[in-house]
Amino acid sequence: MTIGGSMLLIIVPLMAAALTVLLRRSGTVSALLAIIVPLGLAVIALRFPLDEPQAILGRIVVLETGDRIAIAFLFMTASAIFLSVWRSSPGWAYYPVGLAILSLLAGALIIRPPLNEVYPSFVYSALFIAIASVLCVFPLQGGAPGRTSGVTRFIIVMSLALPALLLADWALGRLTQSPDSPDLTQATILLVAVSFTLLLAIFPFHTWVPAVSREAPPLSTAFALNILLGAVVILLLDVLNGVRLVGGDPRMLELLRGAGLIMVGLGAVLAWTQIDLGRLLAYGALADMGAILFAIGLASPAGLAAAFIMLIVRALSTGLMAMGMMLARERYGGDSFAKLRGLIWRLPWASLAIIAGGLSLAGLPP
Repeated sequence: MTIGGSMLLIIVPLMAAALTVLLRRSGTVSALLAIIVPLGLAVIALRFPLDEPQAILGRIVVLETGDRIAIAFLFMTASAIFLSVWRSSPGWAYYPVGLAILSLLAGALIIRPPLNEVYPSFVYSALFIAIASVLCVFPLQGGAPGRTSGVTRFIIVMSLALPALLLADWALGRLTQSPDSPDLTQATILLVAVSFTLLLAIFPFHTWVPAVSREAPPLSTAFALNILLGAVVILLLDVLNGVRLVGGDPRMLELLRGAGLIMVGLGAVLAWTQIDLGRLLAYGALADMGAILFAIGLASPAGLAAAFIMLIVRALSTGLMAMGMMLARERYGGDSFAKLRGLIWRLPWASLAIIAGGLSLAGLPP
């Protein structure tokens, strides 16, 4: 096997992660490496042909045309978060763990089944996302051992998603062999829906999001909401596009639209009742995810384009708000509205970031 082409998107972040461990005594060099490597790989994914398939462990590694922008989005977002985290001295482990997560998520999206398989198995994708979720615990913990509620809920839900994804993959294989079985089609749709309900923190499995957002460093929360869940949304699109018996079924589309509407309503109502910025960010992000699911459920080019644009805007919105929250927590020791009185006079830039990010997350300007 030669290392090149799309394999670079998996191997290079791992090599950069190893280098940041070796250079852990030099925080500036590690940070620069973590910022530059994902940004460079994003440019390579967009501008250079990486669509030549390569074989690894019985699978095909290929960056298809439709995934170029998605991969570039994940890597650019990670680079921006690493740049924003730099000033907060996150600890030497933050950058290697973040780069390793990027490598795993890239593998989850570009490792495909062999060409002779007739259905798009995503066993490797499920395993890579599960490992990436475990690694996410470290930045979410943020060096504060006493804060465990949100991280515990997060890892429980993500652990439950792995067997659900493996069962869904098995059902897809059976469905490909017996495409005329209505019972098997219904069971497959149900398993796929349950899998992504767990992964995307859809009601009632959303409780880890506000808990993590309240306890974890704000930019680590933004990393999980945009990098990890962004990759899961892209994987969902790949599954729906690759298995027409599922993606084109009206029941699956109705489930997506129904889940989207529930999340929009739930997020909007609960966001309105919060008294701190952490939970406000969480419920705003949940409502935004609902809008993305509803757009995907429309199954139209305009809906898919809107969903991807919302992913990009979501990254900008949550990133801005998280930056402002980080500065506010450093100055005030918390982000409850009662503590933040006078914030706009003492930290005007932080206030501007929170206001701009919050309004953008809410859809203003449209």
